[in-house]
Amino acid sequence: MNRYNNLRPFRDEGRLRVLRQWLNIFFILGAIAGMLCFKLVDTNLGIYILIAASVLKFIELTLRMMKL
Repeated sequence: MNRYNNLRPFRDEGRLRVLRQWLNIFFILGAIAGMLCFKLVDTNLGIYILIAASVLKFIELTLRMMKL
């Protein structure tokens, strides 16, 4: 094993890279919408939106960890 292996830039060449990017975009939008809804409209609805956004992030994380 090359001792400088961790110094190479990370190349994200997974098959589902585009799907993961879309999941991240939806997560960010959901988190922003959930925070706004939590503060301005209804606490419970905001919490549900934030939970749904977190589920999207966990799906993306699982795909990234499986290196798909």
